[in-house]
Amino acid sequence: MFKIRNCLSTVVRYVSTSKPTKSPIRSGITLAFGKYLLVTNTISSGVLMLIGDVCQQEIEYRQKKLPERYDYGRLTRMFIVGLGLGPIHHYFYVWLAKVMPARNASTITKRFY
Repeated sequence: MFKIRNCLSTVVRYVSTSKPTKSPIRSGITLAFGKYLLVTNTISSGVLMLIGDVCQQEIEYRQKKLPERYDYGRLTRMFIVGLGLGPIHHYFYVWLAKVMPARNASTITKRFY
């Protein structure tokens, strides 16, 4: 049994001594949620507003309240509104993180309400 463990630890040592290369996906995620967090939050806010309006227009179309399935002008306006609100939300949550730095359940609940 000792020989097997010794052999396995030798293999693990050889594998772990090589330098790990960073994948482009991991690098992109690190940049998106690090250096470019404001841009990420702004674009995701616009996209979420767009998706929400697509869902709402689909509901209204199925209830026969809209003559056409999608109003692309309205979708564009909702996306622009989301782009405008993204930085506001970003800086608000940065401020909240400074005011309430603890990461326990009660503090996180207070941040939402």
